[in-house]
Amino acid sequence: EKHRVPEQEEVFGIDAALARGLRIERADEPAIVLEKQDHGWVITEPVRGLADPDEVDRLVKAVAELQPMSSRENVDLNSEDFGLADAPLVATLTTTDGRQVQVSVGGETPLGSERYARVSGARGRGGDGRLYVVSAVLRTTLWKEPGQLRDKKVARFESDNVTGLEIAHGDQQIALARTGDGDDVRWRMTAPLAAAADEWNTKAVIDALRDLRAEDFLTEQRSDAELGLDSPQARVTLALAGSDTLDISFGKSAEVESGEPPSATNIVYTRTSQRDEVLLVRADVLDKVRKSAFDLRDKSVLRFERANVQRFVVERSRGLSFTVARRPDGWRVEKPQSFDARQSVIDDILWDLEDLSAVKFVTESADQTALREYGLAVPQVAITIHLRGAEPVKVLIGDETAEGNYYCRTSASPQVVEISQFLMGDLPESIEDLKQSEFDQGGEGGFPPPDAPPGTAPGGP
Repeated sequence: EKHRVPEQEEVFGIDAALARGLRIERADEPAIVLEKQDHGWVITEPVRGLADPDEVDRLVKAVAELQPMSSRENVDLNSEDFGLADAPLVATLTTTDGRQVQVSVGGETPLGSERYARVSGARGRGGDGRLYVVSAVLRTTLWKEPGQLRDKKVARFESDNVTGLEIAHGDQQIALARTGDGDDVRWRMTAPLAAAADEWNTKAVIDALRDLRAEDFLTEQRSDAELGLDSPQARVTLALAGSDTLDISFGKSAEVESGEPPSATNIVYTRTSQRDEVLLVRADVLDKVRKSAFDLRDKSVLRFERANVQRFVVERSRGLSFTVARRPDGWRVEKPQSFDARQSVIDDILWDLEDLSAVKFVTESADQTALREYGLAVPQVAITIHLRGAEPVKVLIGDETAEGNYYCRTSASPQVVEISQFLMGDLPESIEDLKQSEFDQGGEGGFPPPDAPPGTAPGGP
């Protein structure tokens, strides 16, 4: 209920959004200087690099919104009792409208949880000439090491703002583009070929880059050639909404000591177009970004929903051929005989068809000679799927491969792919495999129907 009341409670009453500079002087330590630039806060002393915006926000607000615990006037602020004559911590804040304020934090009060302070540029709570008492938390907040203030987030962007992705490593040159909008957003591969992209893998790469953090920063001067950044082992370019681009280059890998306590860590030297520093990033990021065209390509052979399947026909050159159709009370075999189908068998086949994926792309298009080579000119299995409100789709399965997979193509695409053996393994070999067992003839899961008399056994009438 109680909102911020700068004019009554704060010494300076500054809007933190107006801050443009902060200097923190610490006894026996180098001063820390922060500047707000177009792309965010930057540390300019004693090191140079991007600053963590959240950490800087805490520092700025600690000064801009300073609320003392109490104050006294007519006190000699230079008395050694207060530790303010040569204060061990002095923070100076400047704003975009030219205002400059300062707070000096001195010694502890007898309570220990508070410290004495003096200010410059006050416009409330009694002015500059008073002795102030502030929470000891102020010193803890402002006394930071430069490394604590550096932005360890490698790149700052939102996944939803990425409109394009290019990955280069070795002989791989992959490009993807986002199409559509709203709920109809899709990713498409545009190089090395035009094809639908694997949505999950594409988003996983983008999210891995968004969440990437540095273990440390390079402190010594080394050339790009020494770091492998002149010829990176992987490079990713993100196209962002608004025509911006973000480049991330991954140079040589190395083993360094990092963390507290220090331990050996495998890192890769990394640089982005958003900043000048060289960052030390865990080397396992390479596994997340060095994807192949196959990894990022959509491997779905079919696209349909099981709920829309009304009938499917299985024709085999060797083995059982059959037709099943959806009925209000379940699936029913229509050919070669008519009877209620075993639900678990039909579910397995439909799951296999809905999830049918390529384990390898054999060719984008095959002529009759190639189809004969793959056993697809006269396939050993043809499955026709009749869908509600759509044209039937046919799945053709040819010869077995040396790896135990099968060549496959569909009526929806000229490409030939390899699929796993699961679908073939789930096709029933005999009519008995399609029939309900005594256990299946009860309610769902083999239990008695809901309206069965008490004590009725599974599979009973």
